[in-house]
Amino acid sequence: MADVLREYPVEVIRERLAELRDGRRWLHELDRYLLRYGGRSRWHELSLPREAEMPRMTLESIRLLVERPVAVRITPIEPGPSDADGVLAVGRFGYALKESHVYDIDYPGLLATREVLLGFGRRLLAEGRLSRLDDVWMLRRPELRSALASPGSVGIDAIARARRDELAQGLVEGPRPFLGEPPVQAERDAILEKFYGRGAGETHGSTLQGTGASAGHAEGPARLVRTAEDFPRVRPGDVMVAATTTPAWTPLFASLAGLITETGGILSHAAIVAREYRLPAVLGVRGAMARIPDGARVRLDGRTGQVTLVR
Repeated sequence: MADVLREYPVEVIRERLAELRDGRRWLHELDRYLLRYGGRSRWHELSLPREAEMPRMTLESIRLLVERPVAVRITPIEPGPSDADGVLAVGRFGYALKESHVYDIDYPGLLATREVLLGFGRRLLAEGRLSRLDDVWMLRRPELRSALASPGSVGIDAIARARRDELAQGLVEGPRPFLGEPPVQAERDAILEKFYGRGAGETHGSTLQGTGASAGHAEGPARLVRTAEDFPRVRPGDVMVAATTTPAWTPLFASLAGLITETGGILSHAAIVAREYRLPAVLGVRGAMARIPDGARVRLDGRTGQVTLVR
């Protein structure tokens, strides 16, 4: 089965596995997995397909794990003080609730919401009032409600096209740092900074500064990853550089030498998973995607948060 996952195009993997007895059993387990966790997507964006709608995403993630050797980092964890046992027990109980609610509430709810909105889009498409199904994501809620309540209404197609053009331009230009006049003193939120970091991003020559989120030193070629389409470019020993990560990016972590992100703090997804993998990580490095060339050799210190361009 591993050979099938490695050697065949993802479009025909299910067909090839179905020819094998163990493969059929494995596909049954895969379908059970998608029924439970298929509401997940690679980005937190309602307009993007979920794994249940596009199982190839799950197969691609499994292929990543099969193709890349796992770097086993056996580092003993120092035991904590004995008086923390009670707090630890409560924390473990609470963490189980935290983990489960994502799959029991968040993902199924978003998947159901997406299915309803796509149903509205198909109706407007069939009536000729939208030229593309995905244009339903370009409408605001009052506009969509009005269009559904008034079958004879027109004009939403032009609105959707204009917003799609605006979105395409925005993706090229990037987000504006602020709207209007810059504040004299930016407000800070200590709680949010714990999750997303301060984005300090100080730059001194070949050195960038972020937040040390997972201890350790790493050096290797930088691999810039903007979307899931870049996943196949990541090779064992790379230092991945990204804006942020989601759970769907986790299969990449096992073969990395280190991780750098533009956003995030010590409680972000990237930081937590990096610590689980004993992967040195520096987060909140403002401008990392622009400052670090793809393929350049970088060195990072996951404790001090320092990133250095070696060459």
